[in-house]
Amino acid sequence: MGVEYLSREKILEQNQIFARHIHNAQKAFAPDLFEPGEEVLLDDESDEAVALTIEMADKLNKEAEDQWLQQSDPFEPSPPQIADSGSLIAELPCKTFDLFAKTIGGKIEALCHAMSRDVLLVLPVSATPFLVQENDYPPVERATAALIDMGLATDFPGGLVLQPSSAARVFGHLFWIVRCNASAPYIAFAAGGSSVVGTLCDYGNIHFDTYQATEKVQLADALTEVGFNIPPDGMCEEKFSDESAVEGRRMVL
Repeated sequence: MGVEYLSREKILEQNQIFARHIHNAQKAFAPDLFEPGEEVLLDDESDEAVALTIEMADKLNKEAEDQWLQQSDPFEPSPPQIADSGSLIAELPCKTFDLFAKTIGGKIEALCHAMSRDVLLVLPVSATPFLVQENDYPPVERATAALIDMGLATDFPGGLVLQPSSAARVFGHLFWIVRCNASAPYIAFAAGGSSVVGTLCDYGNIHFDTYQATEKVQLADALTEVGFNIPPDGMCEEKFSDESAVEGRRMVL
């Protein structure tokens, strides 16, 4: 079938650059701490802000830190530091997101072949299941059902190891999850041994972070070769809607 399900630890130990990227991203999600005296709304139904006491601030900070730690990997020891070689945005010239979702898997497979990569590691950036959010928008329901049929459990906390041919079947479904499930985690991927990490974007683009200059050049050439566009201004833009709202995008509160 070409899809293997592994723990987060097993995924991350296969690529230390990928592990450092995930580590840095999780650190960036660390909560901003409340200060005593700060005025906040404690009740969603109240319009009145409350000045926090020391005890109240400590309680809110502990709750926020506990939630963050639950969604973070332990990383013991921390992955080695790496130099940043910059980023690239990759987009496809598709007129609709439905067409994009049907096309992206084959393009990812072609990209793997162009860069001589035979394995992809796919992992939620936070330690959260891919399918943590339900959404009854029909394309998302179909994508969720297809992933479940492939063996992805709704409470699975790990990652995927994909052969390129399986990536062709999986990525379109993952993009529907990313686009419409606002409470779902970011999803990142990397090839085994590669210094390139891609992150799926709800706009239908891929954000590539690179950690080696020569592989960044190889990536840019390969993206163009297989049919991706690289915006010269480096901007990520929504191309499938005339408005900022994304049809079917929902959040669990």
